[in-house]
Amino acid sequence: MTAPDASIELMRLVTGAWAARLVHTVVELGIADHLAGTPRGVDFLAAQICAHAPSLARFLRALTAIDVLHESEERLYSVTPLGVTLRSNMPGSMRAWVLLAFSDDQGTAWQALSHAVRTGELAFRHYEPRIASNGP
Repeated sequence: MTAPDASIELMRLVTGAWAARLVHTVVELGIADHLAGTPRGVDFLAAQICAHAPSLARFLRALTAIDVLHESEERLYSVTPLGVTLRSNMPGSMRAWVLLAFSDDQGTAWQALSHAVRTGELAFRHYEPRIASNGP
Protein backbone atom coordinates (compact mmCIF):
# COMPACT_ATOMS: atom_id res chain seq x y z
CA MET A 1 0.00 0.00 0.00
CA THR A 2 1.41 3.38 -0.96
CA ALA A 3 1.52 6.30 1.49
CA PRO A 4 -1.42 8.14 -0.19
CA ASP A 5 -3.46 4.91 -0.19
CA ALA A 6 -2.63 4.34 3.46
CA SER A 7 -3.64 7.91 4.33
CA ILE A 8 -6.97 7.46 2.56
CA GLU A 9 -7.59 4.18 4.37
CA LEU A 10 -6.73 5.71 7.72
CA MET A 11 -9.07 8.62 7.03
CA ARG A 12 -11.83 6.09 6.25
CA LEU A 13 -11.21 4.31 9.54
CA VAL A 14 -11.25 7.47 11.62
CA THR A 15 -14.32 8.98 9.97
CA GLY A 16 -16.07 5.64 10.42
CA ALA A 17 -16.75 6.81 13.97
CA TRP A 18 -18.74 9.70 12.53
CA ALA A 19 -20.76 7.33 10.33
CA ALA A 20 -21.46 5.13 13.34
CA ARG A 21 -22.76 8.15 15.25
CA LEU A 22 -25.02 9.03 12.31
CA VAL A 23 -26.44 5.49 12.35
CA HIS A 24 -27.01 5.63 16.10
CA THR A 25 -28.88 8.92 15.77
CA VAL A 26 -31.13 7.48 13.05
CA VAL A 27 -32.07 4.71 15.45
CA GLU A 28 -32.57 7.04 18.43
CA LEU A 29 -34.86 9.29 16.40
CA GLY A 30 -36.76 6.39 14.77
CA ILE A 31 -36.25 7.84 11.29
CA ALA A 32 -36.16 4.48 9.51
CA ASP A 33 -39.54 3.59 11.04
CA HIS A 34 -41.03 6.93 9.96
CA LEU A 35 -39.88 6.27 6.40
CA ALA A 36 -41.38 2.78 6.21
CA GLY A 37 -43.19 2.34 2.92
CA THR A 38 -43.37 5.93 1.68
CA PRO A 39 -40.68 8.47 0.83
CA ARG A 40 -41.10 11.57 2.98
CA GLY A 41 -39.87 15.14 3.04
CA VAL A 42 -37.95 16.97 5.73
CA ASP A 43 -40.98 18.88 7.04
CA PHE A 44 -42.96 15.67 7.61
CA LEU A 45 -40.06 14.02 9.42
CA ALA A 46 -39.30 17.13 11.47
CA ALA A 47 -42.90 17.20 12.69
CA GLN A 48 -42.86 13.48 13.49
CA ILE A 49 -39.68 13.58 15.57
CA CYS A 50 -39.94 17.18 16.88
CA ALA A 51 -36.76 18.26 15.12
CA HIS A 52 -35.37 21.51 13.75
CA ALA A 53 -36.07 21.13 10.01
CA PRO A 54 -32.89 22.82 8.63
CA SER A 55 -30.67 20.75 10.96
CA LEU A 56 -32.60 17.60 10.09
CA ALA A 57 -32.17 18.32 6.37
CA ARG A 58 -28.37 18.45 6.79
CA PHE A 59 -28.48 15.26 8.85
CA LEU A 60 -30.56 13.43 6.21
CA ARG A 61 -28.13 14.47 3.48
CA ALA A 62 -25.26 13.05 5.53
CA LEU A 63 -27.20 9.79 5.76
CA THR A 64 -27.49 9.67 1.98
CA ALA A 65 -23.71 10.01 1.76
CA ILE A 66 -23.27 6.80 3.77
CA ASP A 67 -26.09 4.98 1.91
CA VAL A 68 -28.53 4.68 4.81
CA LEU A 69 -31.08 6.87 3.04
CA HIS A 70 -31.85 7.75 -0.57
CA GLU A 71 -32.81 11.30 -1.59
CA SER A 72 -34.98 11.72 -4.68
CA GLU A 73 -34.87 14.69 -7.05
CA GLU A 74 -37.97 15.98 -5.22
CA ARG A 75 -35.97 15.90 -1.94
CA LEU A 76 -38.01 13.03 -0.55
CA TYR A 77 -36.16 10.51 1.59
CA SER A 78 -36.53 6.74 1.72
CA VAL A 79 -34.55 4.00 3.42
CA THR A 80 -32.03 2.01 1.42
CA PRO A 81 -31.52 -1.74 1.99
CA LEU A 82 -28.93 -0.73 4.61
CA GLY A 83 -31.40 1.64 6.25
CA VAL A 84 -34.13 -1.01 6.38
CA THR A 85 -32.00 -2.95 8.87
CA LEU A 86 -32.52 -0.06 11.32
CA ARG A 87 -36.31 -0.39 11.40
CA SER A 88 -37.73 -1.74 14.64
CA ASN A 89 -40.23 -4.22 13.24
CA MET A 90 -38.09 -6.04 10.69
CA PRO A 91 -36.74 -9.58 10.99
CA GLY A 92 -32.98 -9.30 11.40
CA SER A 93 -33.22 -5.67 12.56
CA MET A 94 -29.96 -4.22 13.86
CA ARG A 95 -31.76 -1.50 15.83
CA ALA A 96 -31.30 -3.07 19.27
CA TRP A 97 -27.66 -3.85 18.57
CA VAL A 98 -26.97 -0.25 17.55
CA LEU A 99 -28.61 0.99 20.75
CA LEU A 100 -26.52 -1.44 22.82
CA ALA A 101 -23.28 -0.54 21.06
CA PHE A 102 -23.81 3.14 21.90
CA SER A 103 -25.28 2.71 25.36
CA ASP A 104 -23.71 4.79 28.11
CA ASP A 105 -21.71 1.95 29.65
CA GLN A 106 -20.37 0.75 26.29
CA GLY A 107 -19.46 4.26 25.16
CA THR A 108 -17.67 5.24 28.34
CA ALA A 109 -15.74 1.98 28.41
CA TRP A 110 -14.42 2.61 24.89
CA GLN A 111 -13.45 6.13 25.93
CA ALA A 112 -11.32 4.54 28.67
CA LEU A 113 -9.34 2.36 26.26
CA SER A 114 -6.14 4.42 26.63
CA HIS A 115 -6.43 4.15 30.42
CA ALA A 116 -6.95 0.38 30.21
CA VAL A 117 -3.93 -0.09 27.95
CA ARG A 118 -1.71 2.04 30.21
CA THR A 119 -2.79 0.52 33.53
CA GLY A 120 -4.18 -2.93 32.82
CA GLU A 121 -7.37 -1.88 34.62
CA LEU A 122 -10.64 -2.90 33.00
CA ALA A 123 -12.14 0.02 31.13
CA PHE A 124 -15.57 -0.67 32.64
CA ARG A 125 -14.13 -0.41 36.16
CA HIS A 126 -12.44 2.88 35.37
CA TYR A 127 -15.82 4.46 34.58
CA GLU A 128 -17.92 2.47 37.06
CA PRO A 129 -18.18 5.34 39.59
CA ARG A 130 -19.31 7.74 36.86
CA ILE A 131 -21.90 5.27 35.57
CA ALA A 132 -23.19 4.54 39.08
CA SER A 133 -23.43 8.24 39.97
CA ASN A 134 -25.46 8.97 36.83
CA GLY A 135 -27.95 6.23 37.62
CA PRO A 136 -31.42 6.62 39.17
